[in-house]
Amino acid sequence: RYPLVTGVQTCALPIWAKSSLLIDGVSVLELLVHALREAGAVDVSVVVASGDGDGPLQPWIERSGAQPVRHLREGADLVGSQRLAVDHHRSRHPGHDLLIMPADLPLLRAAHLRPLIHAWQNRNPAIHAQVPVVDGARGHPVLLAWDAVEAIHHAAESTGVRDWLRAHPERVRMRPCEDEAHVFDIDTGEDVVRLSACIAPHAVSWP
Repeated sequence: RYPLVTGVQTCALPIWAKSSLLIDGVSVLELLVHALREAGAVDVSVVVASGDGDGPLQPWIERSGAQPVRHLREGADLVGSQRLAVDHHRSRHPGHDLLIMPADLPLLRAAHLRPLIHAWQNRNPAIHAQVPVVDGARGHPVLLAWDAVEAIHHAAESTGVRDWLRAHPERVRMRPCEDEAHVFDIDTGEDVVRLSACIAPHAVSWP
């Protein structure tokens, strides 16, 4: 099972806005959930902040059919979101691997995910994590073996996924990919303009 997880990040666009950007009337969040299911995901979850920040995102979560996983405290950062995702996955799917990624990847589709999942399923058992790399830039999604999920869960609260990857390079497979869908995110208004130009004549709009 490969849950989708959106991290709460500090950026020019609030996380709910990034995920609710519409492409031909469908939110980026919905497109990602659909891509995961089409690629074989059974259980898809979305980590959201508590309080007002997750209100505008709620309709898209409901429409996607994903399960919201809410922070119980305000001001959670990316590491806190990742650890909540790990703990949620660990409690629901013991023994299963985890796919984790932010929810602002507007170009990512099932066709990009299937080769990653296939490579993961046929990896050397000594590899506990897989990261796509495009022109030297680390991308998404990250795949974590159950051993890595357990290790992150038992690590200090300040330890996020990237910290674990950095500490265990011998366990990490950096998989070269050519498509920028793995690294194309929407952090700023300029990114939205670039997206519009990239996928024209498809319509990009705000809800």
